[in-house]
Amino acid sequence: RWRDVYAELNKYGRAVAGGREGNVGVAGLLLGGGNAFFTARQGFSCDNVVSYQVVLANGDIVTANKDNNADLFLVLKGGSSNFGIEALSAFADNVPNDINSNLVTIFTHMPDFKDVVVATLYANIAGVEKPPAYEKWLALPEILNTVKMTTISEMAFEYNIPANY
Repeated sequence: RWRDVYAELNKYGRAVAGGREGNVGVAGLLLGGGNAFFTARQGFSCDNVVSYQVVLANGDIVTANKDNNADLFLVLKGGSSNFGIEALSAFADNVPNDINSNLVTIFTHMPDFKDVVVATLYANIAGVEKPPAYEKWLALPEILNTVKMTTISEMAFEYNIPANY
């Protein structure tokens, strides 16, 4: 958790471009992008990562940085967790072809599930129910689906992270 990182760094009079909330996990913030107290000066937290050590689906452990596995390194910088990387890459590659589709993926605690879950918001501002941009995302396993046609105003009231998490 970032509170632990900050406590340790404080002993040395140092700080880092990490989470603005102490309970946020280090890995989740860095993989998800990360707004930091230093964002205006240094960019998102993930912009400051120089290397990742990654366990691949086949069990291999690799280093991803600008020189080794550079494609993986790029996807990990703000690309969320190791799930759905292909789906995320396909979505991102298609953005110029579908400027009406938006994707928000977060890790959040959901009290009803008593756990942290990956929550994804699909938003197509042209009102297309299932545009091709979401094809790979919609193929991922899900435990709950609340997809519906709605308005931006309604979403502003519904799309909220639970308090105290």
